[in-house]
Amino acid sequence: MRQKAVVAVFVLLGLAAGGRGQAPADEQAARQAIANGFALLAAGDPATGIAVLRPVAAASPIPVLAMQAQCLTAAGMVMNRQTRLAEAAVGTLNQPSGEAGQAAWKQVLPECVKQLEGIADRLPADQRAGLFYFLGLIGPEGPDHLKYLKEAVKARPDFLEACYQLAIHLLWNGELQEAAVYFRRVAEGRPEWPEPRSYLGMVLMLSGRPDQAIPEFRQALKTRPQMVDTQGQLGLALYATGAYDEAINECGTALRLQPGNAAHHNCVALALLEKNRPADALAYARRAAELAPQQETTLLVLAAALAANNLREDAQAAMRQVLQIQPQLRSDPSRLEKGNLLRGRALSLTRDLLKKAGGK
Repeated sequence: MRQKAVVAVFVLLGLAAGGRGQAPADEQAARQAIANGFALLAAGDPATGIAVLRPVAAASPIPVLAMQAQCLTAAGMVMNRQTRLAEAAVGTLNQPSGEAGQAAWKQVLPECVKQLEGIADRLPADQRAGLFYFLGLIGPEGPDHLKYLKEAVKARPDFLEACYQLAIHLLWNGELQEAAVYFRRVAEGRPEWPEPRSYLGMVLMLSGRPDQAIPEFRQALKTRPQMVDTQGQLGLALYATGAYDEAINECGTALRLQPGNAAHHNCVALALLEKNRPADALAYARRAAELAPQQETTLLVLAAALAANNLREDAQAAMRQVLQIQPQLRSDPSRLEKGNLLRGRALSLTRDLLKKAGGK
């Protein structure tokens, strides 16, 4: 959530109009209010702490103090289980407006993190979970975010928002098995929320288990049919299991919703090649190449489709173009073949073309 002025977001979130008291009249009073509010958070009384901090957060003319109060207010909200409001406030804090806002946040962030870390151990488990969740969201991405989110889930295993964010960070880190555990926990705990189920399917795909991914994608789409990326992932999973007709149908649905997506065209093209329908495959491959002319996977699929239609010179030209984009294919095509399902299959169909073009 972007923010053009410090005051606007807190009016939007109800922090200015609904706060108790007036903004402190001077810097000393503002600092005292911040100290009092923080003391209340440390004492496990986030509701009163928020009320004390709100006026400074909403109306202090000193950017550093306003942002410090905003940070502590957001921490208090998540400690008080006002998670959605806190997440919106975090979005604003992480994208400060203008140079002054960015400078203030850069100055405030380390101190706020230090303050909040210092009180975590004295809080009850529920509030400690909220505090660590907040610390796992603020500031630039880094290894500490994973540490904080693990602490949040440890303190409160049923904190599904924290489980979800932890799973995403684990996915980013390539820790697929652990990511699957937390995505599944969220999916089962909140079945009306389709994104965790879709992510679980993605993790299973990346783990080489497309057969297990298929029901997860289907369940996500049952909850929200218009998830185009999930529709395409389902088609890809079906292709990986050899269900080519179903893959064509599902990717065809994705294309009707998102006709400009080259990956959906690639999947249909390869499935059609597997079905020995080279002319139809070439139409999809050509369209994918029009949409993504500098993408190596798209050009590999095009080369495979051209070769299947006995257009050898055109296929060889497409392969030379691939090698210009990805010279590593000359020396280590096997590594690239393993890293992407569609690219890998297209490479396996074009080995002879790759050798003639100077690759291995």
